Amino acid sequence: MHCTYLHTMNGSSGFPTGRNLNGKSHFREIIEPMYFYIGIVFGLQGIYVTALFVTSWLMSGTWLAGMLTVAWFIINRVDTTRIEYSIPLRENWALPYFACQVAALTGHLKSNLNTYAERFCYLLMSASTYTFMMMCEYSHYLLFLQAVSLFLLDIFTVEQGDKIHEVYKIYIFSLFLGYLLQFENPALLVSPLLSFVSALMLTKCLQLNVKKGTFVAKIKKVINFYLECTLPVTLNMIIKMFVPHTESEHMLEFLEVKFGLNMTKNFTVNWLLCQESLQTPSQDFFLRLTQSSLLPFYILVLIICLLSMMQVIFRRLNGKSLKETVAIEDGRIGERPEIIYHIIHTILLGSLAMVLEGLKYIWTPYVCMLAAFGVCSPELWMTLFKWLRLRTVHPILLALILRNFCRTWTLETLKGS
Repeated sequence: MHCTYLHTMNGSSGFPTGRNLNGKSHFREIIEPMYFYIGIVFGLQGIYVTALFVTSWLMSGTWLAGMLTVAWFIINRVDTTRIEYSIPLRENWALPYFACQVAALTGHLKSNLNTYAERFCYLLMSASTYTFMMMCEYSHYLLFLQAVSLFLLDIFTVEQGDKIHEVYKIYIFSLFLGYLLQFENPALLVSPLLSFVSALMLTKCLQLNVKKGTFVAKIKKVINFYLECTLPVTLNMIIKMFVPHTESEHMLEFLEVKFGLNMTKNFTVNWLLCQESLQTPSQDFFLRLTQSSLLPFYILVLIICLLSMMQVIFRRLNGKSLKETVAIEDGRIGERPEIIYHIIHTILLGSLAMVLEGLKYIWTPYVCMLAAFGVCSPELWMTLFKWLRLRTVHPILLALILRNFCRTWTLETLKGS
C-alpha cells in the first residue's frame, strides 16, 4: 500500500508539514537529536575506556593489564565517571581526548618504539591535545600539571630531553591555535602553561655546551635551575600586564579562600565554595576504593615505583650511567621514562583530588590504569623480588599473599570507619 501525504500549511509558522494517512510523521525513521547526542557521549566514553586500556597495555606489555583497568573502571564507576546520572557534562566530552593524549604520550616516551609508531603517537598527541583544549575551558590547568611532570622527568632522565621539548612545542602550538579559534580567548595567553613552557624552551636555547664535571658545568646547572624556577613567574607577570584578564584572578582568590589564606565577600567565590565538587572527598570514597581492592594495589605499586625511582636518582648522583634499554631481569622499573612520568603525574593529580572532590573523576581512572599495570607487570614484580633476593615466587603463593593483604587492608579500614 502506497503512503500518500497530505500537505497542509501550519497556521502559526507558514511552513508545510507532511503526514501520512495514519497521522505519523514521515521523520519517524530518522534518529531523534536527543538520542543522537546520548549515543555520541556514550561513544566517547567507549573511547575513554579504550584509551585507558591501551595505556595500561603499553606500560605493562600485556593486554591483561588493559582488561583489569576496564574491570576496575566499571566496578568503581561511581567514582570514575558521572555519565550515569549527568550526561550533558563538559567533562564527558573532554576527558576522552585527554585519555587519548595520555596514551599517545606514553607511547611517545617509550624508548623501544620504531619510527612509524613514534610518528603516529606524535600526530595523535598533537590532535588530542588541541581537541582537549577546545573542549574544556580549564584544560590548560590540567595540561600545566602534565608539563610539570614532564619537567621533573627531564631532570631525572637526560635521554628524553628532545622528546619532552617536542611535547612543549605541541603545547605552544595548541595554545595559540586555540587562542585564535576561540575568538582570541585571553585566558589561554595568561595561563601558567604558556608561561611555564615558554620559559623552559627559552632556557634550553640559552644553554651552553660545556664539559661535564667541571666547575663551569656546575655553575651552569645552578643558573639553569634558577632560570627555570623564576622565568615562568616573570613571563606570566609580564603577559598579565599587557593582556586583560579576569579568570585567573577568580581562580587565585578561590584557592586562597579554600586553603584559609584569605577571606572574601565575593559572591562567585563563595558560591564555588558551596559546590559539592569543590569539597574535600569523604571517607566513603576511600572505603569504596578499598573494598574493590583498587586502593591497596595502587599504594603497593606506587611505593615500589617510588623506591625504584629513588634508586635511579641515587645512581645519577653517584655518576653512574643509566641503561638505554632496561630488561625485565634487571628489576629496574624506575628507569623507564614513561613510568616515571606516570608516577609523578598521578601524585600531582592525587594531591589535588584530596582537596577537591571533583578531581577524583580524573584521578580515579588514572589509579585504575596504574594499579592494573603494576599487578600485571612482570618487571615490577621482578624489581620487588630482586629487593627481597628472591628469584621466583609460585603464582598460587603470590595470589594468596595479595589476597590476604587486600582482606587485611579492607578489615582495618572498616574498623577505622
